[in-house]
Amino acid sequence: SRVDDASHILKVGDSVEAGNAVAVVESVKAASDIVAPVAGTITAVNAPLADAPGDVNADAMAAWFFRIRPAEAGALDGFMDEAAYQALIG
Repeated sequence: SRVDDASHILKVGDSVEAGNAVAVVESVKAASDIVAPVAGTITAVNAPLADAPGDVNADAMAAWFFRIRPAEAGALDGFMDEAAYQALIG
């Protein structure tokens, strides 16, 4: 697997729109876009992830791609927290 270095695509302060591609994850067989889950402003980019893409598989909660300050206060209201996600997947 490989993570295209999001720091070449995103910069702190960039505005993003929900659903727009902001990075790419490549594996042996496919390339997948990482999309912004909400509209907002990029507050951090995890550039070291490009050199250690396996970290996403090892600990997805610790190996974040980027951080967004949502443009709207209620933008995250429909998202699950980790406990709800774990309950969903069993």
